[in-house]
Amino acid sequence: MATIGTLLVNVAANTTQFQQGLNKARGMMADFTHFVGKAGVASAVFQGVQFATDKMQALARSAFEMAKGQAETVDSLGKMADRLGIATEEMAAFEHAAALSGNSVVEVEQSIQRYNRQLGEAASGNKEAQQAFAQLGLDPRELAGMKPGDAFWMTADAINGLGTAYDRAAATQAIFGRGSGRMLTFLQTGSDGFRKISGEAKKFGRIFSAEDFQAVQNMNDEITRAQLAMEGATRQLVI
Repeated sequence: MATIGTLLVNVAANTTQFQQGLNKARGMMADFTHFVGKAGVASAVFQGVQFATDKMQALARSAFEMAKGQAETVDSLGKMADRLGIATEEMAAFEHAAALSGNSVVEVEQSIQRYNRQLGEAASGNKEAQQAFAQLGLDPRELAGMKPGDAFWMTADAINGLGTAYDRAAATQAIFGRGSGRMLTFLQTGSDGFRKISGEAKKFGRIFSAEDFQAVQNMNDEITRAQLAMEGATRQLVI
């Protein structure tokens, strides 16, 4: 696929060229209007061109901002994946599942962090943490040997299998900590639901690879360096 970085560069370049063409066209129309004086037709034509070019500029700016926003999202999700030890493709699917459940991906990240911490403590021998998993019929040491995403959804399936809403709420709090009630809707997705959502996210073009993330990260770094260089040049002018 064309990388978001390439798309941003192309959009920016095309927008600049487009702007130069528009400015030239406006100048020509202004000269024409001045030449014909107050002729109503010329004035109407000029106003029409002005309206059309303003709309086209707005569309170009909108396309650029959308591409830039997606680049920032990819960068953010890729860094989340690194922090959680989850593949970038899976993290993108987590974002899609979060949106469908009414949660933000930031809330999901925080919950997975709490889950990983609780699992680590249980696997290290913390009795209270071990009890939280034992009540679900899960072995923390077995979970700790699995991929983080797989362990998370196995735990979610165990919580979903409890008999009452009260039991599910209590188990969620024991595993994810206080204030984790909002995660119940997300956990109800379950492992089967998550697999389906992952397929849907891929179909919608929302999944990206580690290579895509690295390309966007490199592009963002270059943009930051360019901004820092401009700031440095400006600073030297005032020293």
